[in-house]
Amino acid sequence: MPHTKSSPTNQASSISYNWRLNHLAELAEYSVATHFRHGLLFCATWNPSTQTGYLESVSGPTQSGTKLNGIFFNDITQICSDNLGNIYIAGDQLNKSDQGKRGNYVIKKYNIASNELTILDKTFNGCINFVCCDRENNIYVTGNFTDSSNQKSVMKFDVTTSEWQTISDNNIDNPLDMCIDDKNRLYVLHSSYSRRDQTNTVSYLDGTSWSNITSSSLNQASAIGCDNNNNLFFNYATKVMAYNTITKAYTDLGTELPTYLNGFDAVYLQHLGGTLFVACCGFSSTYSVTSSIFAYSDTSWSEITPSEVKNGVVYGVSTTHEHPYIAVPSNLHGILIGNPTGHSINTDSFLK
Repeated sequence: MPHTKSSPTNQASSISYNWRLNHLAELAEYSVATHFRHGLLFCATWNPSTQTGYLESVSGPTQSGTKLNGIFFNDITQICSDNLGNIYIAGDQLNKSDQGKRGNYVIKKYNIASNELTILDKTFNGCINFVCCDRENNIYVTGNFTDSSNQKSVMKFDVTTSEWQTISDNNIDNPLDMCIDDKNRLYVLHSSYSRRDQTNTVSYLDGTSWSNITSSSLNQASAIGCDNNNNLFFNYATKVMAYNTITKAYTDLGTELPTYLNGFDAVYLQHLGGTLFVACCGFSSTYSVTSSIFAYSDTSWSEITPSEVKNGVVYGVSTTHEHPYIAVPSNLHGILIGNPTGHSINTDSFLK
């Protein structure tokens, strides 16, 4: 069924954003991952012409990207930060002569103050799909790699010991997404297959013990997000659901996301400050891709899609407690920055 353009139910006209497409350091680049930290927007970029990826920073809502460090010769897949002024980027660190191959995946740490770049002491044998940091500055990764027992798993870099360790007590067959809340509760959405049936599970680590959330509603989920009130969010068909880990109750948040030709190509969820942001994309026809972005606040939905991505691909949505701006990485040649309608914009700083 082709993409059908319909507004979410319970739509609130009060939420709207003005959008700007900021240039990156090179005109041919597009953004693949973004992260706000310390008043800056950090952006992982990819240049298809030179087949190189970099870490860049954007200092304000109208500023262009500044190339930092961290060259990769294949796509950078993820980006996150700790509380010590470090940015972590995950990607493939093969040599330039090995472009087009896959292997030698690493986590690079970039320190904002010193402008220094180091590689955490481990090479992974498969793609690192997801990375996040907890409030104690430990790093968690999962993806299409195996540990010393030849199992897919969740691994943790302990900053107190500077060592990697496997922390999942069950085989993470096919990790689909990962998030962490401010209580250090880590959630991993993963799938397994039996004959032709797919079963999705959310495994979550609370302290030192793992628990599982299983439901048929999760079997169509491809993304998760969490808030700081024990709620887990996930997509179910064209709906967005919430699951409370205390009451064990599921809630339909009352929206209909767009319908795409072959289902969602990608869905991204980000919750912050009482607002849930949902970005999604898929094929509107055999050769055409379209994207949409929605915001859920005060039990109401608003579509906030910038016109530029209606014929493009989005790779996520980023927010922060520091200011009201949001950032959307996409295959456009630049980075999309949204400013809430009515919020006065300062050209050189996100914090003013």
